Amino acid sequence: MHYLFQICYDPAVPPQGPSRQPDHARLEAELRAEGVYAGGAGLVPPEFVAPVRVRGGKVTEGPFAETKELVGGFFVIECADAAEAVRQAHRISISETDWIEIRPIFLWHPA
Repeated sequence: MHYLFQICYDPAVPPQGPSRQPDHARLEAELRAEGVYAGGAGLVPPEFVAPVRVRGGKVTEGPFAETKELVGGFFVIECADAAEAVRQAHRISISETDWIEIRPIFLWHPA
């Protein structure tokens, strides 16, 4: 089963420490070598983009309501079960104030 590991943060808390990008690049290389990496990326912070929302067939451009939590990036990793997903989450480098949210992914295959 594939799991989504969202790297979350509170935008009201100033960033702490150095960028985690080099750590994330190393982890991506390790996961690729292990054959369990299915995808991932960092996300551009919302203050640098014009958000676009598609809802009910209508397209609107932001800004949208502020949120207390944002996703800064993600990994998609193949794990045998939820316990392995938790072990993999501990490998992702984050600051003291960030957190990882783990979500199983439903993969559907159209007939």
